[in-house]
Amino acid sequence: MNSKSIRQMSTLVLSTGGSRLLGLVRDVAFFSSFGTGLIASAFLMAFTLPNLFRRLLGEGALASAFIPVFSQNWNCDPKSGFRLLNQTLTRLLLYFGGGIALASILLLGFHHQYDLPEKWSVTLPMLVMLLPYAVMICMAAILTAALNVFGKFFLASLSPIFLNLAMISALLAGNYLFPAGSLSLAIMLCVGVLCGGLLQFLLPAAQLVGHQWLPQVNLQPSPELQRLRQLFLTATGGAAILQVNILVTRLIAYQHSDAAVSQLYLASRLTELPLGMFAVAIYTVLFPLLSGFAARADHARFSETCKHGILLSYGITMPAAVGLALLAQPIISVLFQWGKFTSHDVVQSAPVLSIYAASVPCYAIIALLTRVFHSRQEMRSPVQVSAIALVLNATLSIGLMIPFGVLGLASANVITSLVQLCLLVGLLRHRDWIDSLGSMLSPLLRMSAAAVFMGFCVVGLSWWLPKPATGEIALQILALGTHIATGVLSYALACWLMGLRSWFSKPTDRIS
Repeated sequence: MNSKSIRQMSTLVLSTGGSRLLGLVRDVAFFSSFGTGLIASAFLMAFTLPNLFRRLLGEGALASAFIPVFSQNWNCDPKSGFRLLNQTLTRLLLYFGGGIALASILLLGFHHQYDLPEKWSVTLPMLVMLLPYAVMICMAAILTAALNVFGKFFLASLSPIFLNLAMISALLAGNYLFPAGSLSLAIMLCVGVLCGGLLQFLLPAAQLVGHQWLPQVNLQPSPELQRLRQLFLTATGGAAILQVNILVTRLIAYQHSDAAVSQLYLASRLTELPLGMFAVAIYTVLFPLLSGFAARADHARFSETCKHGILLSYGITMPAAVGLALLAQPIISVLFQWGKFTSHDVVQSAPVLSIYAASVPCYAIIALLTRVFHSRQEMRSPVQVSAIALVLNATLSIGLMIPFGVLGLASANVITSLVQLCLLVGLLRHRDWIDSLGSMLSPLLRMSAAAVFMGFCVVGLSWWLPKPATGEIALQILALGTHIATGVLSYALACWLMGLRSWFSKPTDRIS
């Protein structure tokens, strides 16, 4: 990893951070319009399936299989690389698009044929409306993967902004036309999602055209496409298991109560803020580098890049997890206690976020280690680990939900992420792809100590500062901002005193 990679990573953090913050505004508008009731949970359940396909086919298995093969082809012959891109997009539109159309027809028939419970009779029409979004966003993700191979990250990372803007616009217009919390407003939001998906596809497509890409329908076979298919089919298992994990958790929550899905979604979205800003930026930049080092059999650079990525991911997400856990209630209150989202919703949602926050460092490193395996074109091991995680999560979710409700579902997610991380690290040790894993123990412990010190500073400040009343929103924002600033400064000071600065600012000292 060189200075160019660090600049790319910083740029990606800023652009993705802007997108995530806008996504936070979108969620605030959503929960203030719907609260955590039936319509909110129905929309989130309907939106889960298109997002599942996005992460499975677009940002997950297909993109992970596409980048190493496309990178290898492009370095040998740019025309061959663009041919593979067209072959991939053609098959994605033909097969996946056709499957989505057939599924929509079957779901509509099922909805009209059977007398379903109210929650499912509300969910299915929205699901049918949202399914085409899955096709657009999956094609957009493949175009973005190609841009990443070219070292182009900025504009592609901005594409989610268009989805957020479209959804916010739909909510604003819908609230003007329809009553808050109504089904008509939710349908309007579905239209906003489709408009945003179209914009997300057009942006990377236009940038690729500027790189001499000519979109064409290409149904011809090729050895590169066959290799891509083999890698994709292997990786699909792991990505599918991960997304089924999410779906199973939400289905169990949906059966538990109308508000449970909304509470889990809100906690997930807030934990995705540090993951999206930092963890995604780290592995997005490192994945093409790791693929290149693996292709050239450069073991030293591969190993050092992996180690630095792990430490960087942990060092950034660990304090974020501590902050989210300790400040869960004021964060949710300041951000979401508007309109139909009441103080009762805040009290019910805050413990879920506090528990969920513990999984942030685990998921950050899991995402990176999965790309480490994929960069070596080794897809099978993450699949096997994900299968174990699926069984464990389903078992724990059912077992813990009975005594602890939605808190049990959140706890099952945290335990599963920790076990999954340990299994992946164990497999890396077995393969000897990373030299001297034990050398990371000291900086990891020092980062943990710095995060604990930060936590004591934040808690101490909470005892000292007077708590503002519920209606004093300006004082609540000021108090929350003071806590966050204290946490950032105390963590930075502790890292500096413990000699950790080089892991954040001078990776080139280790990787030339």
